[in-house]
Amino acid sequence: MAFPSHHHEALRASVFKTLESFAETPVLDTVDRAIASTLAVVHTAIAEFAQAWNNQHLDPLRMLPPELHTSCLRWLQLHELIAASHVSRDWRAVALAEPTLWNSFDANAFKTSRSDDSDCAEALEAMFLRSRSAPFDFSWRWGPGMSREVRDILSHSQNVQRLQSLEIFGPPNHSPAFISTLIGQPMLQLRRLVVTGLGAPIQFPDVWNDITVPRLQFLGLGETIFPERLQAISSVTKLSLSAPLDCRYLFELFPRVENVLLQNVSTSNLLPRELGTSVTSYSLTSGSRQEDHSLSLLEQGRGWRLVPYMTIESTNVLRPLEWFTSRIDGGWRMQLHVPARLPSVSVTLEKESHGRLAFNMKWADFFTQMTVDLLPPFTANLTALVINEPAHTLPVVAAMTMPNLRTLGLTLGDYAAIEWILDIWLHPSRQPIFAPALREFMLTTTHATPSKATKLIQVVPVLFHLTGRLERLKITSYATSILRDADLSFAWNFCDSIRLTDFEKDLTFDLSASDSLVEGG
Repeated sequence: MAFPSHHHEALRASVFKTLESFAETPVLDTVDRAIASTLAVVHTAIAEFAQAWNNQHLDPLRMLPPELHTSCLRWLQLHELIAASHVSRDWRAVALAEPTLWNSFDANAFKTSRSDDSDCAEALEAMFLRSRSAPFDFSWRWGPGMSREVRDILSHSQNVQRLQSLEIFGPPNHSPAFISTLIGQPMLQLRRLVVTGLGAPIQFPDVWNDITVPRLQFLGLGETIFPERLQAISSVTKLSLSAPLDCRYLFELFPRVENVLLQNVSTSNLLPRELGTSVTSYSLTSGSRQEDHSLSLLEQGRGWRLVPYMTIESTNVLRPLEWFTSRIDGGWRMQLHVPARLPSVSVTLEKESHGRLAFNMKWADFFTQMTVDLLPPFTANLTALVINEPAHTLPVVAAMTMPNLRTLGLTLGDYAAIEWILDIWLHPSRQPIFAPALREFMLTTTHATPSKATKLIQVVPVLFHLTGRLERLKITSYATSILRDADLSFAWNFCDSIRLTDFEKDLTFDLSASDSLVEGG
Protein backbone atom coordinates (compact mmCIF):
# COMPACT_ATOMS: atom_id res chain seq x y z
CA MET A 1 0.00 0.00 0.00
CA ALA A 2 1.48 3.42 -0.92
CA PHE A 3 0.56 7.03 -1.49
CA PRO A 4 -0.17 7.90 -5.13
CA SER A 5 2.77 9.57 -6.85
CA HIS A 6 0.91 12.86 -7.31
CA HIS A 7 0.53 13.14 -3.51
CA HIS A 8 4.33 12.98 -3.17
CA GLU A 9 4.71 15.81 -5.66
CA ALA A 10 2.05 17.88 -3.94
CA LEU A 11 3.81 17.54 -0.59
CA ARG A 12 7.19 18.49 -2.05
CA ALA A 13 5.74 21.43 -3.96
CA SER A 14 4.02 22.78 -0.86
CA VAL A 15 7.19 22.61 1.26
CA PHE A 16 9.37 24.06 -1.49
CA LYS A 17 6.98 26.94 -2.04
CA THR A 18 7.21 27.78 1.65
CA LEU A 19 11.02 27.61 1.78
CA GLU A 20 12.13 28.87 -1.62
CA SER A 21 11.87 32.55 -0.68
CA PHE A 22 14.61 32.32 1.96
CA ALA A 23 16.23 28.86 1.84
CA GLU A 24 19.45 28.00 -0.01
CA THR A 25 19.62 25.10 -2.46
CA PRO A 26 21.49 22.81 -0.01
CA VAL A 27 18.70 23.40 2.47
CA LEU A 28 16.08 22.46 -0.11
CA ASP A 29 18.01 19.28 -0.92
CA THR A 30 18.13 18.42 2.77
CA VAL A 31 14.39 18.97 3.08
CA ASP A 32 13.76 16.84 0.01
CA ARG A 33 15.79 13.99 1.47
CA ALA A 34 13.95 14.35 4.75
CA ILE A 35 10.58 14.15 3.00
CA ALA A 36 11.64 11.04 1.09
CA SER A 37 12.90 9.42 4.28
CA THR A 38 9.66 10.26 6.08
CA LEU A 39 7.57 8.83 3.25
CA ALA A 40 9.62 5.63 3.33
CA VAL A 41 8.99 5.28 7.05
CA VAL A 42 5.27 5.92 6.55
CA HIS A 43 5.05 3.37 3.71
CA THR A 44 6.84 0.76 5.82
CA ALA A 45 4.54 1.41 8.76
CA ILE A 46 1.47 1.13 6.57
CA ALA A 47 2.72 -2.14 5.06
CA GLU A 48 3.44 -3.58 8.52
CA PHE A 49 0.02 -2.51 9.77
CA ALA A 50 -1.70 -4.00 6.70
CA GLN A 51 0.21 -7.25 7.14
CA ALA A 52 -0.71 -7.46 10.83
CA TRP A 53 -4.34 -6.64 10.09
CA ASN A 54 -4.53 -9.28 7.34
CA ASN A 55 -2.96 -11.88 9.63
CA GLN A 56 -5.36 -11.06 12.45
CA HIS A 57 -8.49 -10.96 10.29
CA LEU A 58 -7.71 -14.06 8.27
CA ASP A 59 -6.71 -12.73 4.88
CA PRO A 60 -8.82 -14.81 2.41
CA LEU A 61 -5.80 -15.35 0.19
CA ARG A 62 -3.90 -16.97 3.07
CA MET A 63 -6.85 -19.28 3.76
CA LEU A 64 -6.64 -20.85 0.29
CA PRO A 65 -4.18 -23.54 -0.81
CA PRO A 66 -1.04 -22.00 -2.35
CA GLU A 67 -1.77 -23.58 -5.73
CA LEU A 68 -4.98 -21.49 -5.96
CA HIS A 69 -3.39 -18.12 -5.20
CA THR A 70 -2.40 -17.32 -8.77
CA SER A 71 -5.69 -18.66 -10.13
CA CYS A 72 -7.61 -16.19 -7.96
CA LEU A 73 -5.61 -13.24 -9.22
CA ARG A 74 -6.20 -14.26 -12.86
CA TRP A 75 -9.83 -13.19 -12.49
CA LEU A 76 -8.80 -9.57 -11.94
CA GLN A 77 -8.61 -6.93 -14.63
CA LEU A 78 -5.37 -5.06 -15.14
CA HIS A 79 -6.08 -2.07 -12.87
CA GLU A 80 -7.46 -4.45 -10.22
CA LEU A 81 -4.36 -6.62 -10.42
CA ILE A 82 -2.13 -3.58 -9.95
CA ALA A 83 -4.16 -2.59 -6.88
CA ALA A 84 -4.07 -6.15 -5.53
CA SER A 85 -0.28 -6.20 -5.74
CA HIS A 86 -0.25 -3.40 -3.12
CA VAL A 87 -2.78 -4.87 -0.66
CA SER A 88 -0.24 -6.68 1.50
CA ARG A 89 3.14 -8.37 1.39
CA ASP A 90 1.50 -11.74 0.85
CA TRP A 91 -0.62 -10.51 -2.04
CA ARG A 92 2.32 -8.70 -3.59
CA ALA A 93 4.52 -11.79 -3.30
CA VAL A 94 1.89 -13.92 -5.04
CA ALA A 95 1.27 -11.33 -7.76
CA LEU A 96 4.95 -10.83 -8.56
CA ALA A 97 5.84 -14.52 -8.40
CA GLU A 98 3.87 -15.46 -11.53
CA PRO A 99 5.07 -13.72 -14.74
CA THR A 100 2.06 -14.83 -16.79
CA LEU A 101 -0.20 -12.62 -14.66
CA TRP A 102 1.50 -9.64 -16.28
CA ASN A 103 2.12 -10.70 -19.87
CA SER A 104 -1.06 -9.31 -21.47
CA PHE A 105 -1.69 -5.56 -21.82
CA ASP A 106 -5.03 -4.33 -23.20
CA ALA A 107 -5.01 -0.54 -23.35
CA ASN A 108 -8.77 -0.38 -23.87
CA ALA A 109 -9.49 -2.22 -20.61
CA PHE A 110 -6.88 -0.14 -18.81
CA LYS A 111 -8.18 3.21 -20.03
CA THR A 112 -11.72 2.46 -18.88
CA SER A 113 -10.52 2.87 -15.32
CA ARG A 114 -7.71 5.44 -15.69
CA SER A 115 -7.48 8.65 -17.69
CA ASP A 116 -3.84 9.68 -17.28
CA ASP A 117 -1.76 8.60 -20.28
CA SER A 118 1.38 8.59 -18.13
CA ASP A 119 -0.28 5.96 -15.93
CA CYS A 120 -0.76 3.84 -19.05
CA ALA A 121 2.93 4.07 -19.90
CA GLU A 122 3.95 3.31 -16.32
CA ALA A 123 1.67 0.28 -16.23
CA LEU A 124 3.03 -1.03 -19.55
CA GLU A 125 6.62 -0.65 -18.37
CA ALA A 126 5.82 -2.38 -15.07
CA MET A 127 4.12 -5.25 -16.87
CA PHE A 128 7.07 -5.83 -19.17
CA LEU A 129 9.31 -5.97 -16.09
CA ARG A 130 7.00 -8.17 -14.01
CA SER A 131 6.33 -10.62 -16.84
CA ARG A 132 10.11 -11.15 -17.09
CA SER A 133 10.88 -13.20 -20.18
CA ALA A 134 7.35 -14.55 -20.81
CA PRO A 135 5.86 -13.98 -24.31
CA PHE A 136 3.85 -10.74 -24.24
CA ASP A 137 0.45 -9.77 -25.72
CA PHE A 138 -0.18 -6.09 -26.54
CA SER A 139 -3.51 -4.65 -27.69
CA TRP A 140 -4.35 -0.98 -28.34
CA ARG A 141 -7.98 -0.34 -29.24
CA TRP A 142 -8.40 2.89 -27.33
CA GLY A 143 -9.34 6.04 -29.24
CA PRO A 144 -6.36 8.40 -28.80
CA GLY A 145 -3.04 7.46 -30.32
CA MET A 146 -0.14 6.14 -28.29
CA SER A 147 1.93 8.63 -26.35
CA ARG A 148 5.64 8.90 -27.02
CA GLU A 149 6.31 7.14 -23.72
CA VAL A 150 4.18 4.15 -24.74
CA ARG A 151 5.88 3.98 -28.14
CA ASP A 152 9.34 4.09 -26.59
CA ILE A 153 8.51 1.25 -24.19
CA LEU A 154 6.84 -0.89 -26.85
CA SER A 155 9.63 -0.42 -29.40
CA HIS A 156 12.45 -1.31 -27.01
CA SER A 157 14.35 -4.11 -28.73
CA GLN A 158 14.02 -6.54 -25.82
CA ASN A 159 10.28 -5.90 -25.60
CA VAL A 160 9.75 -6.31 -29.36
CA GLN A 161 11.42 -9.71 -29.26
CA ARG A 162 8.94 -10.87 -26.61
CA LEU A 163 5.78 -9.83 -28.47
CA GLN A 164 3.54 -12.85 -29.04
CA SER A 165 0.41 -10.95 -30.09
CA LEU A 166 0.32 -7.38 -31.38
CA GLU A 167 -3.05 -5.73 -32.10
CA ILE A 168 -3.39 -2.06 -33.03
CA PHE A 169 -6.80 -0.77 -34.19
CA GLY A 170 -6.67 2.83 -35.38
CA PRO A 171 -7.23 5.69 -35.05
CA PRO A 172 -5.58 7.47 -37.98
CA ASN A 173 -3.30 9.44 -35.63
CA HIS A 174 -1.32 6.25 -35.01
CA SER A 175 1.79 6.67 -37.11
CA PRO A 176 2.00 4.07 -39.90
CA ALA A 177 5.73 4.84 -40.05
CA PHE A 178 6.11 3.88 -36.39
CA ILE A 179 4.18 0.63 -36.92
CA SER A 180 6.24 -0.20 -40.01
CA THR A 181 9.45 0.35 -38.06
CA LEU A 182 8.15 -1.61 -35.08
CA ILE A 183 7.39 -4.74 -37.08
CA GLY A 184 10.22 -4.32 -39.58
CA GLN A 185 12.57 -6.64 -37.70
CA PRO A 186 12.76 -10.31 -36.70
CA MET A 187 10.01 -11.22 -34.20
CA LEU A 188 10.71 -14.77 -33.11
CA GLN A 189 7.78 -15.04 -30.65
CA LEU A 190 5.11 -13.36 -32.79
CA ARG A 191 2.04 -15.51 -33.43
CA ARG A 192 -0.65 -12.90 -34.13
CA LEU A 193 -0.44 -9.49 -35.81
CA VAL A 194 -3.47 -7.24 -36.42
CA VAL A 195 -3.02 -3.65 -37.65
CA THR A 196 -6.07 -1.85 -39.10
CA GLY A 197 -7.74 1.55 -39.27
CA LEU A 198 -4.59 3.69 -39.48
CA GLY A 199 -5.86 5.78 -42.39
CA ALA A 200 -2.64 5.21 -44.33
CA PRO A 201 -0.75 2.12 -45.50
CA ILE A 202 1.97 0.39 -43.55
CA GLN A 203 5.04 -1.18 -45.11
CA PHE A 204 5.13 -4.97 -45.04
CA PRO A 205 8.51 -6.06 -43.62
CA ASP A 206 10.88 -7.27 -46.34
CA VAL A 207 12.96 -9.10 -43.70
CA TRP A 208 10.15 -11.47 -42.73
CA ASN A 209 10.46 -15.12 -43.65
CA ASP A 210 10.28 -18.55 -42.02
CA ILE A 211 13.38 -17.75 -39.96
CA THR A 212 12.54 -14.24 -38.74
CA VAL A 213 8.84 -14.92 -37.90
CA PRO A 214 8.77 -18.71 -37.45
CA ARG A 215 5.64 -18.77 -35.25
CA LEU A 216 3.40 -16.29 -37.07
CA GLN A 217 -0.05 -17.88 -37.58
CA PHE A 218 -2.61 -15.07 -37.90
CA LEU A 219 -2.08 -11.94 -39.98
CA GLY A 220 -4.72 -9.21 -40.15
CA LEU A 221 -3.68 -6.07 -42.02
CA GLY A 222 -5.43 -2.99 -43.34
CA GLU A 223 -3.98 -1.08 -46.27
CA THR A 224 -0.48 -2.45 -46.83
CA ILE A 225 2.38 -1.84 -49.25
CA PHE A 226 4.10 -5.07 -50.23
CA PRO A 227 7.70 -5.00 -51.50
CA GLU A 228 8.36 -6.48 -54.93
CA ARG A 229 10.45 -9.30 -53.53
CA LEU A 230 9.33 -11.25 -50.50
CA GLN A 231 10.19 -14.62 -49.07
CA ALA A 232 7.46 -17.14 -48.27
CA ILE A 233 6.05 -17.30 -44.74
CA SER A 234 4.75 -20.83 -44.43
CA SER A 235 3.61 -20.62 -40.79
CA VAL A 236 0.63 -18.32 -41.54
CA THR A 237 -2.67 -20.25 -41.56
CA LYS A 238 -5.18 -17.38 -41.20
CA LEU A 239 -5.07 -14.22 -43.29
CA SER A 240 -7.30 -11.14 -43.26
CA LEU A 241 -6.09 -8.50 -45.67
CA SER A 242 -7.22 -5.29 -47.32
CA ALA A 243 -6.58 -6.54 -50.82
CA PRO A 244 -3.60 -4.98 -52.58
CA LEU A 245 -4.06 -4.15 -56.24
CA ASP A 246 -2.11 -7.24 -57.30
CA CYS A 247 -3.06 -10.38 -55.34
CA ARG A 248 -1.87 -12.90 -57.92
CA TYR A 249 1.06 -14.13 -55.85
CA LEU A 250 -0.75 -14.23 -52.52
CA PHE A 251 -0.53 -17.99 -52.14
CA GLU A 252 3.14 -18.03 -53.04
CA LEU A 253 3.82 -15.67 -50.15
CA PHE A 254 1.57 -17.66 -47.78
CA PRO A 255 1.75 -21.21 -49.16
CA ARG A 256 0.05 -22.94 -46.21
CA VAL A 257 -2.72 -20.46 -45.45
CA GLU A 258 -6.09 -22.11 -44.75
CA ASN A 259 -8.54 -19.26 -44.04
CA VAL A 260 -8.40 -16.18 -46.30
CA LEU A 261 -10.46 -12.98 -46.10
CA LEU A 262 -9.74 -10.35 -48.76
CA GLN A 263 -11.42 -7.02 -48.00
CA ASN A 264 -12.13 -3.99 -50.19
CA VAL A 265 -11.98 -6.14 -53.32
CA SER A 266 -13.08 -4.36 -56.51
CA THR A 267 -13.04 -5.16 -60.21
CA SER A 268 -9.62 -3.49 -60.50
CA ASN A 269 -7.93 -6.06 -58.23
CA LEU A 270 -5.88 -8.81 -59.87
CA LEU A 271 -6.88 -11.96 -57.99
CA PRO A 272 -4.96 -15.24 -57.68
CA ARG A 273 -5.30 -17.52 -60.70
CA GLU A 274 -5.63 -20.57 -58.45
CA LEU A 275 -6.34 -21.09 -54.76
CA GLY A 276 -3.62 -22.42 -52.51
CA THR A 277 -3.64 -26.15 -51.95
CA SER A 278 -4.29 -25.72 -48.21
CA VAL A 279 -7.15 -23.19 -48.51
CA THR A 280 -10.40 -24.30 -46.85
CA SER A 281 -12.09 -20.89 -46.50
CA TYR A 282 -11.96 -18.06 -49.04
CA SER A 283 -14.00 -14.85 -48.74
CA LEU A 284 -14.16 -11.66 -50.79
CA THR A 285 -15.80 -8.48 -49.45
CA SER A 286 -15.99 -4.98 -50.89
CA GLY A 287 -16.79 -2.92 -47.81
CA SER A 288 -19.14 -0.02 -48.47
CA ARG A 289 -18.65 -0.01 -52.25
CA GLN A 290 -21.05 -2.92 -52.93
CA GLU A 291 -18.94 -4.43 -55.71
CA ASP A 292 -20.05 -7.42 -57.78
CA HIS A 293 -17.55 -10.27 -57.46
CA SER A 294 -19.49 -12.68 -59.65
CA LEU A 295 -17.73 -11.40 -62.78
CA SER A 296 -14.36 -12.08 -61.16
CA LEU A 297 -15.67 -15.51 -60.25
CA LEU A 298 -16.24 -16.41 -63.90
CA GLU A 299 -13.25 -14.55 -65.36
CA GLN A 300 -10.34 -14.56 -62.88
CA GLY A 301 -11.74 -17.46 -60.85
CA ARG A 302 -12.00 -20.04 -63.60
CA GLY A 303 -9.06 -21.90 -62.10
CA TRP A 304 -10.43 -21.82 -58.57
CA ARG A 305 -11.68 -25.00 -57.01
CA LEU A 306 -14.72 -25.26 -54.73
CA VAL A 307 -13.59 -25.19 -51.09
CA PRO A 308 -15.53 -26.01 -47.89
CA TYR A 309 -16.42 -22.34 -47.37
CA MET A 310 -16.41 -19.54 -49.95
CA THR A 311 -18.22 -16.17 -49.83
CA ILE A 312 -18.52 -13.34 -52.33
CA GLU A 313 -20.77 -10.35 -53.00
CA SER A 314 -22.93 -10.36 -56.11
CA THR A 315 -25.69 -8.56 -57.97
CA ASN A 316 -26.38 -11.62 -60.10
CA VAL A 317 -27.56 -15.06 -59.03
CA LEU A 318 -26.96 -16.78 -62.36
CA ARG A 319 -23.19 -16.31 -62.48
CA PRO A 320 -22.54 -17.88 -59.05
CA LEU A 321 -24.95 -20.69 -59.97
CA GLU A 322 -23.10 -21.32 -63.21
CA TRP A 323 -19.69 -21.36 -61.49
CA PHE A 324 -20.91 -23.60 -58.65
CA THR A 325 -22.84 -26.17 -60.67
CA SER A 326 -19.98 -26.55 -63.17
CA ARG A 327 -17.78 -27.87 -60.34
CA ILE A 328 -20.07 -30.53 -58.91
CA ASP A 329 -21.82 -33.68 -60.02
CA GLY A 330 -25.34 -34.66 -58.99
CA GLY A 331 -27.56 -33.16 -56.32
CA TRP A 332 -26.86 -30.03 -54.30
CA ARG A 333 -28.45 -27.90 -51.59
CA MET A 334 -29.58 -24.27 -51.49
CA GLN A 335 -30.36 -22.15 -48.44
CA LEU A 336 -32.13 -18.79 -48.68
CA HIS A 337 -32.12 -16.46 -45.69
CA VAL A 338 -34.06 -13.20 -45.86
CA PRO A 339 -33.35 -10.95 -42.84
CA ALA A 340 -36.18 -9.31 -40.96
CA ARG A 341 -35.36 -6.06 -42.70
CA LEU A 342 -35.10 -6.24 -46.46
CA PRO A 343 -33.73 -5.57 -49.04
CA SER A 344 -31.07 -8.31 -49.01
CA VAL A 345 -30.90 -12.09 -49.16
CA SER A 346 -28.14 -14.50 -48.19
CA VAL A 347 -27.80 -17.41 -50.60
CA THR A 348 -25.80 -20.54 -49.81
CA LEU A 349 -25.10 -23.19 -52.45
CA GLU A 350 -23.73 -26.40 -50.96
CA LYS A 351 -22.62 -29.79 -52.14
CA GLU A 352 -21.78 -32.36 -49.48
CA SER A 353 -18.12 -33.45 -49.58
CA HIS A 354 -17.38 -30.73 -52.17
CA GLY A 355 -17.90 -27.37 -50.47
CA ARG A 356 -20.18 -24.38 -50.50
CA LEU A 357 -20.48 -20.93 -52.02
CA ALA A 358 -22.32 -18.16 -50.18
CA PHE A 359 -23.19 -14.69 -51.44
CA ASN A 360 -25.37 -11.71 -50.56
CA MET A 361 -27.39 -9.66 -53.00
CA LYS A 362 -30.32 -7.26 -53.14
CA TRP A 363 -33.66 -8.97 -52.71
CA ALA A 364 -35.34 -7.22 -55.65
CA ASP A 365 -32.62 -8.39 -58.07
CA PHE A 366 -32.68 -11.90 -56.66
CA PHE A 367 -36.48 -12.20 -56.89
CA THR A 368 -36.56 -11.00 -60.50
CA GLN A 369 -33.76 -13.30 -61.62
CA MET A 370 -35.14 -16.35 -59.80
CA THR A 371 -38.71 -15.96 -61.01
CA VAL A 372 -38.22 -14.57 -64.54
CA ASP A 373 -34.87 -15.75 -65.91
CA LEU A 374 -34.30 -19.29 -67.10
CA LEU A 375 -33.02 -21.30 -64.13
CA PRO A 376 -33.90 -24.95 -64.94
CA PRO A 377 -30.38 -25.74 -66.24
CA PHE A 378 -29.05 -24.88 -62.78
CA THR A 379 -31.88 -26.07 -60.53
CA ALA A 380 -32.56 -29.39 -62.23
CA ASN A 381 -30.27 -31.18 -59.78
CA LEU A 382 -31.29 -29.17 -56.72
CA THR A 383 -32.10 -31.82 -54.09
CA ALA A 384 -32.42 -29.80 -50.85
CA LEU A 385 -33.76 -26.31 -50.15
CA VAL A 386 -34.00 -24.45 -46.82
CA ILE A 387 -35.87 -21.14 -46.62
CA ASN A 388 -37.13 -18.64 -44.05
CA GLU A 389 -39.54 -15.69 -44.10
CA PRO A 390 -42.31 -17.32 -46.21
CA ALA A 391 -43.87 -14.08 -47.43
CA HIS A 392 -40.79 -13.50 -49.60
CA THR A 393 -39.32 -16.94 -50.17
CA LEU A 394 -42.40 -19.06 -50.93
CA PRO A 395 -43.17 -17.12 -54.16
CA VAL A 396 -39.61 -17.85 -55.28
CA VAL A 397 -39.98 -21.55 -54.46
CA ALA A 398 -43.28 -21.71 -56.31
CA ALA A 399 -41.66 -20.25 -59.45
CA MET A 400 -38.65 -22.57 -59.45
CA THR A 401 -38.45 -25.80 -61.42
CA MET A 402 -37.14 -28.44 -59.03
CA PRO A 403 -37.86 -31.91 -60.42
CA ASN A 404 -35.35 -33.62 -58.11
CA LEU A 405 -35.98 -31.73 -54.87
CA ARG A 406 -36.07 -34.33 -52.06
CA THR A 407 -35.78 -32.16 -48.94
CA LEU A 408 -37.46 -28.85 -48.14
CA GLY A 409 -36.91 -27.00 -44.87
CA LEU A 410 -38.86 -24.07 -43.42
CA THR A 411 -37.15 -22.05 -40.67
CA LEU A 412 -39.74 -19.75 -39.10
CA GLY A 413 -39.28 -17.23 -36.33
CA ASP A 414 -42.73 -17.18 -34.73
CA TYR A 415 -46.36 -18.20 -35.10
CA ALA A 416 -47.11 -15.13 -37.27
CA ALA A 417 -45.18 -16.71 -40.15
CA ILE A 418 -47.24 -19.88 -39.80
CA GLU A 419 -50.45 -17.84 -39.70
CA TRP A 420 -49.38 -16.07 -42.91
CA ILE A 421 -49.01 -19.41 -44.70
CA LEU A 422 -52.37 -20.66 -43.43
CA ASP A 423 -54.37 -17.46 -43.98
CA ILE A 424 -52.69 -15.70 -46.92
CA TRP A 425 -50.73 -18.19 -48.98
CA LEU A 426 -53.21 -21.07 -48.97
CA HIS A 427 -56.18 -19.34 -50.58
CA PRO A 428 -58.39 -21.49 -52.86
CA SER A 429 -56.94 -20.24 -56.14
CA ARG A 430 -53.33 -20.98 -55.18
CA GLN A 431 -51.76 -23.92 -56.94
CA PRO A 432 -49.68 -26.31 -54.79
CA ILE A 433 -45.92 -26.01 -55.10
CA PHE A 434 -44.80 -28.68 -57.55
CA ALA A 435 -42.24 -30.92 -55.87
CA PRO A 436 -42.71 -34.39 -57.35
CA ALA A 437 -39.62 -35.94 -55.72
CA LEU A 438 -40.09 -34.43 -52.23
CA ARG A 439 -39.45 -37.04 -49.53
CA GLU A 440 -38.59 -34.98 -46.45
CA PHE A 441 -40.16 -31.85 -44.98
CA MET A 442 -38.42 -30.04 -42.10
CA LEU A 443 -40.09 -27.39 -39.94
CA THR A 444 -37.96 -25.42 -37.48
CA THR A 445 -39.52 -22.76 -35.28
CA THR A 446 -37.94 -20.74 -32.49
CA HIS A 447 -41.00 -19.23 -30.81
CA ALA A 448 -44.12 -20.86 -32.26
CA THR A 449 -46.01 -23.23 -29.96
CA PRO A 450 -46.20 -26.94 -30.84
CA SER A 451 -49.90 -26.60 -31.59
CA LYS A 452 -49.15 -23.97 -34.24
CA ALA A 453 -46.54 -26.23 -35.77
CA THR A 454 -49.10 -29.03 -35.90
CA LYS A 455 -51.50 -26.80 -37.84
CA LEU A 456 -48.88 -26.24 -40.52
CA ILE A 457 -48.05 -29.95 -40.73
CA GLN A 458 -51.71 -30.69 -41.41
CA VAL A 459 -51.66 -28.65 -44.64
CA VAL A 460 -48.45 -30.11 -46.11
CA PRO A 461 -50.46 -32.10 -48.72
CA VAL A 462 -52.16 -28.84 -49.73
CA LEU A 463 -48.98 -26.78 -49.70
CA PHE A 464 -47.11 -29.19 -51.99
CA HIS A 465 -48.11 -31.32 -54.94
CA LEU A 466 -46.72 -34.71 -53.89
CA THR A 467 -46.47 -37.70 -56.21
CA GLY A 468 -45.54 -40.08 -53.41
CA ARG A 469 -45.45 -40.38 -49.63
CA LEU A 470 -42.98 -38.42 -47.53
CA GLU A 471 -40.38 -40.59 -45.89
CA ARG A 472 -40.05 -38.26 -42.90
CA LEU A 473 -41.43 -35.14 -41.24
CA LYS A 474 -38.96 -33.32 -38.96
CA ILE A 475 -40.30 -30.83 -36.42
CA THR A 476 -37.79 -28.85 -34.34
CA SER A 477 -38.95 -26.35 -31.74
CA TYR A 478 -39.15 -25.74 -28.02
CA ALA A 479 -41.49 -27.99 -26.02
CA THR A 480 -41.88 -30.20 -29.09
CA SER A 481 -41.68 -33.29 -26.89
CA ILE A 482 -45.30 -32.79 -25.83
CA LEU A 483 -46.37 -33.72 -29.38
CA ARG A 484 -45.34 -37.33 -28.83
CA ASP A 485 -48.57 -37.79 -26.86
CA ALA A 486 -50.69 -35.73 -29.27
CA ASP A 487 -52.95 -37.12 -31.98
CA LEU A 488 -50.78 -37.07 -35.11
CA SER A 489 -52.76 -39.73 -36.94
CA PHE A 490 -53.47 -37.29 -39.80
CA ALA A 491 -49.77 -37.36 -40.71
CA TRP A 492 -49.74 -41.08 -41.46
CA ASN A 493 -51.89 -40.39 -44.52
CA PHE A 494 -48.90 -38.84 -46.33
CA CYS A 495 -45.70 -39.71 -44.41
CA ASP A 496 -43.98 -42.78 -42.98
CA SER A 497 -42.19 -41.33 -39.93
CA ILE A 498 -41.93 -38.22 -37.76
CA ARG A 499 -38.90 -36.94 -35.88
CA LEU A 500 -39.55 -34.51 -33.01
CA THR A 501 -36.58 -32.50 -31.71
CA ASP A 502 -37.03 -30.46 -28.53
CA PHE A 503 -34.06 -28.09 -28.45
CA GLU A 504 -35.11 -26.78 -25.03
CA LYS A 505 -34.67 -30.22 -23.44
CA ASP A 506 -32.15 -31.50 -26.00
CA LEU A 507 -34.32 -34.55 -26.73
CA THR A 508 -35.23 -36.32 -29.96
CA PHE A 509 -38.18 -38.69 -30.51
CA ASP A 510 -38.91 -40.82 -33.56
CA LEU A 511 -42.52 -41.78 -34.32
CA SER A 512 -43.56 -44.25 -36.98
CA ALA A 513 -46.86 -45.11 -38.60
CA SER A 514 -47.07 -48.21 -36.41
CA ASP A 515 -47.26 -45.87 -33.38
CA SER A 516 -43.97 -47.16 -31.96
CA LEU A 517 -41.93 -44.56 -30.08
CA VAL A 518 -38.17 -44.53 -29.97
CA GLU A 519 -36.41 -41.93 -27.78
CA GLY A 520 -33.03 -40.56 -28.82
CA GLY A 521 -30.45 -38.28 -27.20
